[in-house]
Amino acid sequence: LANENVVDGKCWRCDSQVIQKEVDQWFIKITDYANRLIWPEKPTVDWPIQVRVGQNNWIGKSEGLIINFSGIEVFTTRSETIDGASFLVLSPEHPFVIKMTTNDNLNKVKKYLNQSTQKTEMERKENKEKTGVFTGSYVKNPVTGKKIPVWVADYVLFGYGTGAIMAVPAEDERDRKFATKHNLPIIKTSLKAKPNGKKRSIYHLRDWSISRQRYWGTPVPVIHCPSCGIIPVPEKDLPVKLPYEVDFTPHGKPPLATNEKWLNVNCPKCGKPAKRDAETLDTFFDSSWYFLRYVNPKYNNGPFDTRRVAKLTPVDVYFGGAEHTLGHTLYARFFTKFFNDQKMLDYDEFALKRVQHGVVLGPDGNKMSKSKGNVVNPDIQVKEYGSDTVRLYLCFMMPYEGTGPWSDQTIAGVNRFLTRIWEIYQNYFVILRQAQDDKSVMVSSTNHDKNLETKLKKTIKKVTEDISNIKMNTAIAAMMEFLNDWERNPQGLLIESAKNFLQILAPFAPFLTEEIWRSIFGEKTSIHLSSWPKVEGEIFEEKMTIPVQVNGRLRSTIWMSSEKITNKKYVEEMALKEEKVKKYLTGKDYKIVYVPGKILNFVIN
Repeated sequence: LANENVVDGKCWRCDSQVIQKEVDQWFIKITDYANRLIWPEKPTVDWPIQVRVGQNNWIGKSEGLIINFSGIEVFTTRSETIDGASFLVLSPEHPFVIKMTTNDNLNKVKKYLNQSTQKTEMERKENKEKTGVFTGSYVKNPVTGKKIPVWVADYVLFGYGTGAIMAVPAEDERDRKFATKHNLPIIKTSLKAKPNGKKRSIYHLRDWSISRQRYWGTPVPVIHCPSCGIIPVPEKDLPVKLPYEVDFTPHGKPPLATNEKWLNVNCPKCGKPAKRDAETLDTFFDSSWYFLRYVNPKYNNGPFDTRRVAKLTPVDVYFGGAEHTLGHTLYARFFTKFFNDQKMLDYDEFALKRVQHGVVLGPDGNKMSKSKGNVVNPDIQVKEYGSDTVRLYLCFMMPYEGTGPWSDQTIAGVNRFLTRIWEIYQNYFVILRQAQDDKSVMVSSTNHDKNLETKLKKTIKKVTEDISNIKMNTAIAAMMEFLNDWERNPQGLLIESAKNFLQILAPFAPFLTEEIWRSIFGEKTSIHLSSWPKVEGEIFEEKMTIPVQVNGRLRSTIWMSSEKITNKKYVEEMALKEEKVKKYLTGKDYKIVYVPGKILNFVIN
C-alpha cells in the first residue's frame, strides 16, 4: 500500500492491520515533482485553501543542512542548536545500524529491529514509550568536538531526511522525553552555532508505490527474464489483459500468479522462457488522468488525443470529496505536470476550479451506517416525495461543501414549496383560460405588479450568480422568498415573467417545471432547451416616500424602495437617522404607530 492508503495503521479499504515488510515494488518517482506540487501563495487556479494547505503539509518541504557526524550524515532544520546535540539517533532501517553496533549490543539491537517492523509508521511517530537501544558506538559532535552516543530508535523514520538525527533534548520535546527515559544528558544550546554543512531541501512526500497484489487493475506491463532481466512488454503487445481463470484464495502471492498459462511467456528480447509481472498497478494510476482519455476514448495513437484535449481541457470545475486531497487530486496534478513536461499538455494544473462536496449524515447526526440503522435510502424518499423534491432538498439542506444530518421535516417543507409552485401556476392557467387568446389582458391588467417584476429580476440575477458559485441552497432560498411575494398577488406577473421564474427553477425541479412549461404555457420544446433568462443593465426599484410625524405633526419625509416599506424595523431605523426627527425624541419615551407605506408617527408619552 502507498502511505496515503494507510489510515490509523489500517488499510483504507478493508480495515486490515498494516504490517510493514521489505518487498520489491514498482514506484513512480513523484518526489522529482515535489517542489512543483507545492501550491504557491497565490495560485493561478481556484482551489479551496484547505486542499492547498493539506497538500503542502503532506508534501512537507523542509529546508536545512546536511551535517557530517563521523561519517553519518544528519539532516537538520535547526543547525544553530548543534552545540546542544548530546546523542545521535538512527532509524531501524538505516544501513549503518549493524555497522555501528558493537558485539556486546548486537543481540539487543537485532531484537529491537525485529520489534520495530511490527509497528506502523503512525505508531512509530507517536512512540509514546520512547523505545530505543544503544549501539555501543560514539560519534564526534563536529562543533563541540565531544563524543556523543549513537542510539537506534523507531521514532526516527528512514524515509525522512537521511534517517539519522542529531538529538537536542534542550530544544526538542521528543528528544527530551527520550533523553529523560534513557538517562542521556540534556545540554543547553547557545542557539548561535554555525556548523559546516550542505544546504538541502527535503520532503515528507515519498515516491509513489504503485504495486498492488490484487486482481482488478492494470497488469504491470513488464516481463522478468532470467537472462535479460526486466524487459518492458513491447508496445505491439499492449495492453496486457487480465486473465479470467485465477484463484482468489490466499496463497501468499498475487491472484495473477495462480494462472500459469498467463504468467509464463517468452522473453521478447531473447526468446527464452520468462514470466510476466503478476502485480497490478494502483487504480489511482489510471484514475489520475481519465479526464484526458474521456475526450476521445477510441483514440489509438497515444494515451489521449492531444488535439481534442487542447480544445476541451483543462477541466472547468472539478467536483469531489475531501478524502481525495492526499490521493487522487495530488496524483492528477502530478500526471498533469508530467504530461506538460512531455509537451503533451500546454498547462500544468488539470482543473481551473475545485469544489469539494460535503457529507449527508444520518438523521441522528452520525455518518450513515447499516450497523447504526441510520441509513436514508434515496429510493424510498423518491417513492414518497418524487425525485424533484429529493433533488431540491439535497441542494437546499446546506451549502454544497457542508456536512449535516438528513431532516424529514425539511424535506417535507421542500415538498410543500413545490406543491405551492404547482398551485400558483394552476391558478395562472385559469387566468389564461379566462383571457382566452387575448393574452394582452394580462399585460394591461391592473393586477400587473411592477415591484414584483423588479423582485423577479433580482431573483433571476441572484440565482444565476449562485449557480455559478455553487451556492445552490441560497439560490433556492431566493426563489422561496420570491414565491412568498408572488402569492400575495398571483396575477401580478406578465406571461413572459412567469415563464422566466419557471426557467430558473428548472435545474432544481426538472420534471415539475417541464410539465408546467408544456401543459400551462403550451410550449412544444422542452424547457431545458430554452434560453436562460437574462437580466441586463441596472435594476431600478420603485421609490416611495413615507411621511414621518412626531405627535401628529410632519417633521420629515424618508425615501425607500417599495420592497422595504413592509419592514417596520427598517422604516423606524431610517426615520430615526433624520436630524429633524431625532431632536424631538432625544431623552424621551415614545411609542410608534406605523401604517405600512402610508405614514409613520412617533407619539411622545
